[in-house]
Amino acid sequence: MKKLLLVLALFVTVQSKAQFANDSLLNVVIHDQSGSEQATPLVASRADGGAYISWFDQSTGSYVLKMNRIDAAGNKLWGATGIVVSNAPQNTALFRYDLKTDQLGNAVVAFQDQRTGSMQIVVQKLDSTGTAFFATNGIVLQDADGSEGLSPVIGILGNNNIVVAWNEYSSTTKWVCFYELNPLTGQPITGTAPQRIKSLTTGTGYSRPYVLPLGNTQYYLQYVQEVGSFPGATCKMYVQKFDTAYSSVWSTPIVLSSKTISFFYFPTVISDGGTGLLCSFNTSNPTNASLTSVYLQHLDSAGVTWSATGTALTSSTSIQSYMGSYVHHSATNETWIALQVTNTSQSAAGGSLQRVNASGALLMGTDGVVVDAQTSDIIYPFGIAQNGNDAVILYTVGGYNNQKIKGTAIDSMGVKQWAFGQKEICSTLSNKDDMSSTPFMNQSLIVVWSDTRLDNGIYAQNLNDDGTIGPHAVGLNTISYSSEGVQMINPSSFLSMQFTDSRLGSTEINIYAIDGRKVFSKMADNTNSEIQLTETANLPSGLYIVSLNNRQSLKWMKQ
Repeated sequence: MKKLLLVLALFVTVQSKAQFANDSLLNVVIHDQSGSEQATPLVASRADGGAYISWFDQSTGSYVLKMNRIDAAGNKLWGATGIVVSNAPQNTALFRYDLKTDQLGNAVVAFQDQRTGSMQIVVQKLDSTGTAFFATNGIVLQDADGSEGLSPVIGILGNNNIVVAWNEYSSTTKWVCFYELNPLTGQPITGTAPQRIKSLTTGTGYSRPYVLPLGNTQYYLQYVQEVGSFPGATCKMYVQKFDTAYSSVWSTPIVLSSKTISFFYFPTVISDGGTGLLCSFNTSNPTNASLTSVYLQHLDSAGVTWSATGTALTSSTSIQSYMGSYVHHSATNETWIALQVTNTSQSAAGGSLQRVNASGALLMGTDGVVVDAQTSDIIYPFGIAQNGNDAVILYTVGGYNNQKIKGTAIDSMGVKQWAFGQKEICSTLSNKDDMSSTPFMNQSLIVVWSDTRLDNGIYAQNLNDDGTIGPHAVGLNTISYSSEGVQMINPSSFLSMQFTDSRLGSTEINIYAIDGRKVFSKMADNTNSEIQLTETANLPSGLYIVSLNNRQSLKWMKQ
């Protein structure tokens, strides 16, 4: 006999207040104004499950930097269209910039504008109400020896100091500049000129920095050495470790890998969960240099790497692989990497998972395991987040102007864990760009992207760790009012609910499939505070959402 099992979780929310919906066609509109462009969004998570979202907005005729804060339910807390962080003159082109959350839950953003007559770096910090810490429009960070600064990155140290690094240019060369700033004033902690990683040799430049904090005062600075000129420059990654007052910990920088990267690739590094770092990057296939593969390298706190090159995550010459996203998985002390895998002509693309242990050994074979097979409906995995002992991969699927955003949970063998395979996060067919996401915070993550469904706007959607979107599930023990509670009773072949109060009268029951389709609706009478729906015995087995009076919901699994 089939039985109906109530899962011990309830949605406790008032739908009129929550912005995240359980309909993947109804994503939260951060800002999308017809006739203008909202572009290049970034997202930074907060410990309360909410997030800061920044973007460049053209609705006034020229680009300004704007930001909004959303709570865990998707409510916009800084107005319908956000606040202006800086309206200083911008270039007609937009460049890479960075957004982070500091140790106290404030937002720190570093960008570039033309207020001085040329592109220069600007940093601003805002508290949870949107109030700026620094000067109006932010503080300019500039190198007197350079003519232009671009592509800043941020690192927040344990003591809350802010490290900002960027590419600096002159008419003949490029180099890396960086400051460590006081978190209250935005002023350099030491000196007035930025620190530089700069070559005296003609034809050698440095660019593409990335900052990884290490404890209260130390940080790793990864950067790229470029020898020669575009498009034939040889690009190699280096790392230096710094301490208080810009003191170099190692006598010479460490070569992260003898493998080179392309002129266009921006590598990033993540923590290994301890005192070292990990770097996954696109480079040449270990057997056929004309093909692309992905490598993973580890660097410990003493400056020692796994090997000269790092570990190749794929080696087959019948495929090409590209970095999607990677995460240090604390439950397994491994690195999980979501790869885009294509045929050699790149006419079809799918998604694969590779895992690497703390010693650099492959755990999923020489090419990883296929999560989604190659298809001409191009799949691009842009995010991966640890979800307990598993992980969730986020990806786009579809060609230009015909893309959706999906998520799927996988175990350590790459096997999909949700009964429905994957969850559509955004079902609107349009072009998606600049996708980014938060880690799981309070059993939910947030995805942000630019979307051309209207013209070009910014959208967001949450994804819960059980594969649902919309209102977040909480345990029964967190319900604050028993008069709205529902108790779990013995499983049976149909849905039966018992209320904790003695309410009588009619209750509107709506049942939704996990993809958001309404599959059952009824006005039911409470008899002795109990509702029995024998009709639900005819529903197929699976996970459902039961909505009561459109005010609260519970999840149940029909087996």
